[in-house]
Amino acid sequence: MNMYNSNLILKSASVLLMLIYTIPVIGQHRYDILLKKRSILKNDEFEDCNAKILISDNKLILFSEQKSPKKSSNQLYEVNYPAYDLKTGRKTQIKVRINDPLFEYINIGNWETHICDNLILLCINEYAIQNLDYAKTKLLILKKTDETTYTEINHIDNFHQYEGDIYQISPSRILFYKNNDYHPLDDSIPTITSIYNVESGTFEKNQVEKFAGIYVTNLVGQLVAAKNKTIYKAYPTENMVTVSDELLNIIDTVFVPISKNYSQLFNKIDGYRFR
Repeated sequence: MNMYNSNLILKSASVLLMLIYTIPVIGQHRYDILLKKRSILKNDEFEDCNAKILISDNKLILFSEQKSPKKSSNQLYEVNYPAYDLKTGRKTQIKVRINDPLFEYINIGNWETHICDNLILLCINEYAIQNLDYAKTKLLILKKTDETTYTEINHIDNFHQYEGDIYQISPSRILFYKNNDYHPLDDSIPTITSIYNVESGTFEKNQVEKFAGIYVTNLVGQLVAAKNKTIYKAYPTENMVTVSDELLNIIDTVFVPISKNYSQLFNKIDGYRFR
């Protein structure tokens, strides 16, 4: 099977569901700008190929692994990171302050989406620190405290079960969406959608589901989007998008007619799993 052609077919048959119904509401133009303007930051101290790209407060921020951070007067560890203002088109810097000197252990992978209004969430690779089990992760939650500064306000231990796309859906709520076709021995819950309340420091909702066609998640990444307390989730093999409120209550379901039947291709892809 030609994986390139399969990927194109899957995009046209399933990811199109997300593109049709969510691009206008999630500000996809931000990513268009990102792709066109990233080169502006390439000559900065931190090369973008070795940096995690996050969006917060309409700024594209590049995080890299940093050693020997400064210690501020309030005993927090701080590092400056380059940023690009998506509204003004200007380069700037963001100051990040956290409780422990963990900047060199930041997970800089860019597989997941991160879009927030006034928060930054940084995943720490604890395996590199303590040689623990590979799945042990900690998520640092930082809040914007002034125009150019983000300060740690809380953290989530053992975050690996929720690690995936991140959207801030209200001033106090964050959406976490993890959906990946892991090896059966790697993860017992491959698909989970969670709502975390920053103010209370608790998960208000955890929705575990059996995702039909989960084998496509290794080929297609963008299956969720959120904006203004509304969450959109795509189900490729079912040709539908669900629309939910900020506590995951479904308020609408959109079915998209697909003229061609891809079930034979889906079955073929599914047949290659874990061989």
